[in-house]
Amino acid sequence: MPLYSHTILDHYRRPRNYGALVGADVVHEGANPLCGDRIRFELRLQDDVVSEARFRGDACAISTAAASLLTERLRGMAVPDVERLGEGDVLAMLDAEIAPARLACARLPLRVVHDGLRAHREGTHDVDAPRPPIEQTRRAVMAAEPLDREDVELLRAAGARAGQLSPADAAPITALADRLAGPAALPAAERGTAVQRVVTRADVEAVRAAAERLGESREAERLQALAGKLAAYLPPKNGG
Repeated sequence: MPLYSHTILDHYRRPRNYGALVGADVVHEGANPLCGDRIRFELRLQDDVVSEARFRGDACAISTAAASLLTERLRGMAVPDVERLGEGDVLAMLDAEIAPARLACARLPLRVVHDGLRAHREGTHDVDAPRPPIEQTRRAVMAAEPLDREDVELLRAAGARAGQLSPADAAPITALADRLAGPAALPAAERGTAVQRVVTRADVEAVRAAAERLGESREAERLQALAGKLAAYLPPKNGG
């Protein structure tokens, strides 16, 4: 059974309405620390209706697809109707069964929209407030939780475990552990650049996929957290 639906892959590879929105009335950002996702929504309102919606940031396939689909759904919607959207609406748009461990990824975009609209309604939102670029938040994660040898050992263990489910799941995890072994042994000052040279988005998705295959377990939770840590080493997408 495919891990991601055609809809998720389509919107992840070709996200709609990605980028900044000039003259936005609502600008709000949120993150999913477990997976390393960070999404920023920008909305333009006219007579309490969403006339334009865009997003940017850097996130996994599920969060990116949910954000892309949501921008299309929001256009022309009255704000009260937007506020009534729920998790079920997002899952229906994604057209996929999302594992419990990944539901937070699917919820993130709508949570950001709801929080932004609430702040706008309550007058606590400053649309012109300075916000750190995605790259700055990545560096903060890298500094706070640098990749180390324990992470490499976790990948090796996961590769062996995933192999019990599918050799296709094990191969990229084991290969990533081999590539990271050298950088993880370097001094902290040199480690970040070395890790950035070898980690790809495909690697991060492979770790997330292995975690999902392992189901509800402590090992799956640790892998999801590691995927978030690895995502911090990726270069930001254009417009982030």
